[in-house]
Amino acid sequence: MKLDSTKVSKSLAAGAAVVAVSVFAQEPSQSPGSQQGEAAAIRSGGAGVTREPVPEVRLEKVTPLPVPSVTAPATVPQAGQGRVESVSGSNSGLSLESFEVRNRELGFTGDYLYGLGNVQVPLGYALGPILQVGNGSFTEATRENANYYGGTVSGSLGRVWFVDLTYSRGSSRGQLNNLGAILGDAGGAVLADLKTSYKLDEQFHQGYIRYAFPGLTGTRYSAYIRGGFTFATSTLDNVYAVDPVSGTFRSEALDYLGNLGAGIEYGLIRGDRTRVSLFVEGEGFGGLRQTDITESYSQSGLVVPLDGAASVQSTVYGGLGRAITRFRWVLDRKSRLRLNLDIGLQARYLINEFNSMPDFLNPVQPGYRVNVRADELLWGPYGRLGLSYSF
Repeated sequence: MKLDSTKVSKSLAAGAAVVAVSVFAQEPSQSPGSQQGEAAAIRSGGAGVTREPVPEVRLEKVTPLPVPSVTAPATVPQAGQGRVESVSGSNSGLSLESFEVRNRELGFTGDYLYGLGNVQVPLGYALGPILQVGNGSFTEATRENANYYGGTVSGSLGRVWFVDLTYSRGSSRGQLNNLGAILGDAGGAVLADLKTSYKLDEQFHQGYIRYAFPGLTGTRYSAYIRGGFTFATSTLDNVYAVDPVSGTFRSEALDYLGNLGAGIEYGLIRGDRTRVSLFVEGEGFGGLRQTDITESYSQSGLVVPLDGAASVQSTVYGGLGRAITRFRWVLDRKSRLRLNLDIGLQARYLINEFNSMPDFLNPVQPGYRVNVRADELLWGPYGRLGLSYSF
């Protein structure tokens, strides 16, 4: 609402005139001569009363004071509407800088993991019933040259709810140890101490809903919880050939997992443009794995190679954790654009439980061994680089 300075000026002038008229009405007007005569008569004692002279009242022109022009916002934004315009006074010098309530955020992140650890392979699962071999357990393989890459797109649904969509893939190479312990002395071929190479390719598709705790805003701490799902695929290929024996193994797995995790961050350095913090996050997962296995085996004297195929459903569960040092830089004056760099360690521990495994090497009760469990570990140095924009 803007005040009209002309109307205010007229009102002030009218008020001054009324005051002046009231003063004249209380004291009768006298000429200078009569005033001097009266004063002389009083001094001579004619009236016997001393009276002070009446002060002269002058009416001067009143100039109205300038009234500042105040412009109010055209609309008052409600919570979540965003920008609030500045309020300023043209004459008074009043100035309130504009501010913004940012309720949206969009982020892009890329990450990398150099992996170490082990892989468990169900060698002999498909050929065991045919060859009547197998010891009812997994074969352990070491991880070598494991490289995993990924990317995440994040968007906010208000100031506390976020959606995270992640895709990552990686590959591992290594050696399968002690293959002879699985296949045994099949057809007279001694495979003890045989080591063969393998290749494992994995892909992960993940989606999360994340909640950031608003009560920690303005403190050194920030925290979140999130839940989601994971759809993962993996393919492991192994080929071995030692005269007179050769064979192949291939497994294709699909994982359907649920995820629940949390993270907390503590700020160490909080500058205007640069921040350094410690960040720890953990996540648990669990679900089902469907594995299709194909194996082939041949040796001298066999006219036709032996082929086996099997499909097995197992239960998988485990956890993932990260310990990170986070560096954050503000790239613009309004703190909208930020660059994040995370450096630390990541570890993922997985348990795979088969309901049964071929166990024909057991001299007491040959057949199948139930509830066989395999543990896998993937860990190593981890890095993540991200860019986020608030609006």
